[in-house]
Amino acid sequence: MGSRSRVDLAAALCEAFGCPVVLDNLAASQSDNRVWLAVEVLCRCEEDEGLEGTARLLRDWLAGAPAQAAPAQGGSLVVEVLQRLLEGAAHSGENAAVFVGALCKLLEVLADSPGPGLATAQHFFAQHVVPASAHGVVSGALLRALLDEVAPAFRDGGDADGIADAGLTELTGALVEAVLARPPVTVLEGATMAACDALCTLLHCFPIGDRLSSAGAATAEERSSLLAVLQRQVGGRQAATAAAAALRRMALQAGAGPDADPEDQHPRDSVEVDAAVAELALRVVAYCWPIMTHQDWGAVLALLQAGVTAAALILEQRAEAVVGAVVAAAARLSTAAPPLPDVALQLLQRLNRLGLTQGSDKYKEAEAGLVAELADEGSGEALSRVAQAWLRTLALLLEVGRQPASQLAASEAWQAARHSLLSDALRLLFAKGICEAAASAGGVVTSAASVAWRSACRPLWDAVAQTTIAAASSSSEQAAVAQGIAEADAWAAETGVDACGSLLALLLTDQPHPGLQSAALKMLLGPDLVTRLSTAAVLVAKEEAEEAVGGGGDAVTLLTDAGVRVEVAAAVMHSQGTRSFLLAWAVLLAHLLAFAPGAPGCRHLAETIRGIHELVPTLLDMLSGHLPLAQQPTPPSGKRPIASKPGHSAAAAAAAAEDRRTIDWDFAADLQALGVPQCAADLPPLARLLYRAVLHALPSSARSWFMDLRDRSLAAAVEAYTAEHESPALLRREFALLQSPVAGSQDNFSIRTNPVTREVVSVMDVEDGARLEMVVRLPAAAPLRPPEVDCRRKVGVAEGRLRKWLLSITAFLRNQNGSVAEAIALWQRNVGKEFEGVEECLICYSVVSATDGKLPRLQCNTCSKKFHGACLYKWFKSSGKSNCPHCQSPW
Repeated sequence: MGSRSRVDLAAALCEAFGCPVVLDNLAASQSDNRVWLAVEVLCRCEEDEGLEGTARLLRDWLAGAPAQAAPAQGGSLVVEVLQRLLEGAAHSGENAAVFVGALCKLLEVLADSPGPGLATAQHFFAQHVVPASAHGVVSGALLRALLDEVAPAFRDGGDADGIADAGLTELTGALVEAVLARPPVTVLEGATMAACDALCTLLHCFPIGDRLSSAGAATAEERSSLLAVLQRQVGGRQAATAAAAALRRMALQAGAGPDADPEDQHPRDSVEVDAAVAELALRVVAYCWPIMTHQDWGAVLALLQAGVTAAALILEQRAEAVVGAVVAAAARLSTAAPPLPDVALQLLQRLNRLGLTQGSDKYKEAEAGLVAELADEGSGEALSRVAQAWLRTLALLLEVGRQPASQLAASEAWQAARHSLLSDALRLLFAKGICEAAASAGGVVTSAASVAWRSACRPLWDAVAQTTIAAASSSSEQAAVAQGIAEADAWAAETGVDACGSLLALLLTDQPHPGLQSAALKMLLGPDLVTRLSTAAVLVAKEEAEEAVGGGGDAVTLLTDAGVRVEVAAAVMHSQGTRSFLLAWAVLLAHLLAFAPGAPGCRHLAETIRGIHELVPTLLDMLSGHLPLAQQPTPPSGKRPIASKPGHSAAAAAAAAEDRRTIDWDFAADLQALGVPQCAADLPPLARLLYRAVLHALPSSARSWFMDLRDRSLAAAVEAYTAEHESPALLRREFALLQSPVAGSQDNFSIRTNPVTREVVSVMDVEDGARLEMVVRLPAAAPLRPPEVDCRRKVGVAEGRLRKWLLSITAFLRNQNGSVAEAIALWQRNVGKEFEGVEECLICYSVVSATDGKLPRLQCNTCSKKFHGACLYKWFKSSGKSNCPHCQSPW
């Protein structure tokens, strides 16, 4: 290396005045100095990260001037620099890493530069790197590093001549010959070590991304050779397996114990070999699938099944060990016998949420055991290096199976293995979710240990996520998804975490893995799980809803008592302003919208959410900051936004299509298509989608938030945005429900609608010729503004009775989350029941409860008035005393 001060000065001059001033103006006789100075500056920048800007300028200048001559050598300056860097990387001993880094970065810039830059990289690789490799000057490790930079660009062009010009065809031929000339790679010893090194280098000649289309071009000879290498390795592994089985039989016959298993003698070697074979199978599928026969596919599937199953077993064992550490931690903190896994997880979660574990010596000891299990390196290498290759292979197989030209789709082996392969891949996802749930329950330190493990095995989790998303997105793979969920639920008896809990742990973690988070969201929004995110429907069926509404405790307790899973309840209450907060709300809203309209479980859960006054306003305050409100015109003072009116026939046809979409709006499908937000730019689309979901699922809560807004300009902007973008769809849905045959099917009752004036007219023949015509006028900014209710015609109905009926339906439309059709149906039932002699509840002025559809059944012993159970519990809670609402006598 030259004088550091001189090189630093040259680097500073390059940054200050530009590379041409420093290098291009040197005399031709000083061309050696130009090459030397460029090499020294690049290497110095590798040693000092603060000089990366200078290195980038120099690399870009060299790549942009590949034909600049260095007369003393008769070649271009950039090629001379590359040669010097290659010599340094091959011969500099301890300093080789600096030369390797500089060489790789310069080659990367050249390979990514179209035209002369790429041609220069191809020429240098073919004329200098490949010959040096053939003579043993360039080591396998250096060659692999260089291939990682240039092979993708060399193969992206799809031109066989270009691949040959770059020397790749010659290099792959030599490597294939070296691999086939040696015994198959089974263990790392003797000749197989050299074969494994050549095999690993060969793999780097065939870069592959996450999709089938990411595989580059290859010549027919290269494809055939690569497939031949796999066939040789498969044959060798089959022979080694048969020999090992024979040795085991001989050992058992000789009376030897199980320790005599020869496969356990080389655990680390086995990882190296298995990783190489798995990566080979991945490349063969990506590059050779058009020429693979049924026999080839059968061999790949056998290897794949063994690899994925082994990975699932390793991770499941690790998950069980982590859960065991959680149980041990809970046992340390309690004097009772070791609790069950689910109880242990809940105990640690609650203690950490309340801050009771801080400063506890007992908990520190327990925490150390949990961290030790999470940070276990024993299985990490095998999982990361082997399993990720097999899972990526599985993801490619799913793509190949959809290719018409592939023999895989018609393969009986593929049809038989696909289901079990996907189920095994999902086992990895659920096992990771269990570890995440245990780490989250343990607190900050254990969560950090889990994040470190996740980062160390990132390629594996990327592959798990890719495979899961592919399976969950395909209608033909739903049976495998259902089986994976069922197996995870069955395993919950041992781990304390079911399928939903595992996926929620991956989705709502504070430091998520984007791929795993997307996979978890995709699974949770599927039909098998979205309805299981709460037990509200079960509570209503068991008539426990009234007690839940009136229960005490904090907001998390109220939500969990109402059936919401504790993971979701904690996230919506304690993670405000974070991505986990939005995702928790996303799955909760998807769950609400998965109910049938008017379902008791939906009504009960929506009422519970509305009763926690800060819950929905916190969400809408956050969402309003990401809505495009500034684009909306503020309506003049005293005027409300006017809904769009239908236009010409094309607009009418579009509106009709939108009507059909609105009625069948699938929030979960839209959320799946949008995915997990990865950056700030992804938040506005998610905010718009969540805002729309709140208006659909929790209209009463949205109305309360809007009416409480104190910022008039914000309120006007929100109202204008809603009237323009959201209310038309909601109004179309309301009118579609009202026009359904069920809405007004009775003889004495009829409904007319006028979408233009947004009016609903219901006509009821009450009794003895009495007739009532009631009008519900919907606002342009529904549901932010309440509907207006008026009686247009009344014949033979007393004023007091009419006022009571109007008050009943007005209260429902203002305070409940149901549709107008539900309100009218409820009002109709109230009137009918009243004429049957049933008195209304004096709290809600309704005979039929809007919460659960029940009649008043709780009677005061003093005045004999009856009340709805849900109304009475809320009355006691809000008043702070247990007196009759009518006579004020103690209940």
